[in-house]
Amino acid sequence: NAINLHRMQVLSKWHEEESILIASYALFSRLTDYESPRLSVFSGNIGKLLLQRPGLLILDEGHLARNHDSKLRKSLMQVKTKLRILLSGTIFQNNCCELFNTFHLVRPTFMKDMFQSQENNSPHLFYCGRGRPPKVSHANLSRWKLTIPTQKTNKCRFSPDEEAEPDLGTEDGVESHTRRLFMEKIGKTLENGQTKRGKLLENTINRLRSMTQSFVHYYTGEILKSLPGLNDFTIFLKPSPKQERLLYEIAKVWDRKRALELEYVVSSVCIHPYLFKILSDTDGCAKVNLTNVGDLVTNPEESMKVRFVIKLLRLCQVQNEKLLIFSQNITPLQFLENLLQSDIKFLKGERIMKLHGSLSLGDRQGVIDCFNKPNGNVRVLLASTKACGEGITLTGASRVVFLDILWNPAVMRQAMSRAFRLGQKKEVFVYRLVASGTLEEDKYKRTIWKDWLSRSIFESSINCEKDNTPSPQLKASPSKNMNSKGKDSIENDAMLATLVELDQEYKCILQIVKHDSCLDQGDMSSTGMVDCEMEGHN
Repeated sequence: NAINLHRMQVLSKWHEEESILIASYALFSRLTDYESPRLSVFSGNIGKLLLQRPGLLILDEGHLARNHDSKLRKSLMQVKTKLRILLSGTIFQNNCCELFNTFHLVRPTFMKDMFQSQENNSPHLFYCGRGRPPKVSHANLSRWKLTIPTQKTNKCRFSPDEEAEPDLGTEDGVESHTRRLFMEKIGKTLENGQTKRGKLLENTINRLRSMTQSFVHYYTGEILKSLPGLNDFTIFLKPSPKQERLLYEIAKVWDRKRALELEYVVSSVCIHPYLFKILSDTDGCAKVNLTNVGDLVTNPEESMKVRFVIKLLRLCQVQNEKLLIFSQNITPLQFLENLLQSDIKFLKGERIMKLHGSLSLGDRQGVIDCFNKPNGNVRVLLASTKACGEGITLTGASRVVFLDILWNPAVMRQAMSRAFRLGQKKEVFVYRLVASGTLEEDKYKRTIWKDWLSRSIFESSINCEKDNTPSPQLKASPSKNMNSKGKDSIENDAMLATLVELDQEYKCILQIVKHDSCLDQGDMSSTGMVDCEMEGHN
């Protein structure tokens, strides 16, 4: 068809001359998927050029190809060139298995290079036993002892093919084996480090740094320091009595094997108990006894998060600031949209708009333009974290609210960067709302750990860029500087200080944690905490 003819013309010109070709991941993956029966011979020829011709491969947001079973990563691994540059502000996403996949994508030989370096220059990086470390080379890599746990975990799952003994005569087999070796000797220690810290964790992080410092370069985002500033807060809120009763009833009857569904339900109830009524047609929800819970209505006072958002929005109106609200699910956004229309009389499409994945590209850009317009009427944008966390600019917002907590902190960091980016004229304030004493608090602790771990792994390349000297030894524990300094940690946010004062009657804001600046895209250690109980607030 005409599209394929145009693509072939572009590719022919690119093939004949030294030039740059820009392609989306989706199109590249589709044109190079030779296992697809829908791939035509014509498209297959285009795919062959894409795999064989590049002299340099540059992957923007390269962490998107972190799943070793994805079609995209399999296609990228087939590109013939060894010259690869991967760009990412959030290279560590969910687990160390994905981290290995990212490293292997950009430098497939990094494990082989490490073993060769060991033979010539250094002690065995992986040896944890007693006595003299054994000599290990890439040639006898297959004989190096592996003790992969047989139990299934959520940290890194291997495919059935990888559970079997890999064929080291193939590239896939070598990658599978080195991935398992990496997880056994590096990944497992890192992922258990939140509960088992100490010298072993410290040594493992330094080993990983040594393995990757030759090709991983970490930059601190100096250009972002020209922006007015970023203030990142986590606010722990006490659930309302109805939320507590409903969460208790859910916990009594829910099948723990349905963990993902439970997480979704708990997250929704933590935003507002009425959302449970919307979800009640599912099997798990139908078993919950609501006799002791009471009627589920849309009253804003029955949710501490919704009440916080409404009060914040009223203050934003006074200060002429715009509010960006994120949620990982679309149902809470629809609920909040209806609530704001009835409570604050914000008209849909005029004062409040919604941005989600089902919008067409034209409608999507129209919403973005309306929100970013300095003198426009739109004051609130409700956005899906999944659909709007990357690739768009929402600098019209100076206040950002996360209604729920995600397991992957990189996604939240990408989302807040929609507002805190070049073009922002105001100081940005971020509020992560956490329902205290619930699953959300566990998720929050895990995200802080992941961010600290990411920082610990990659910060050393700053020193390597400067003087090529080994990085200083790492203290293997995240910052615990949680000492309360009264209201000092929120003194730069008059709006948040006002919300704390307004909450004196309700006593629902239990704790406020202010995090370090995210200018370096990695440091999420807490620098100050307002314990409202210490302030005589609770």
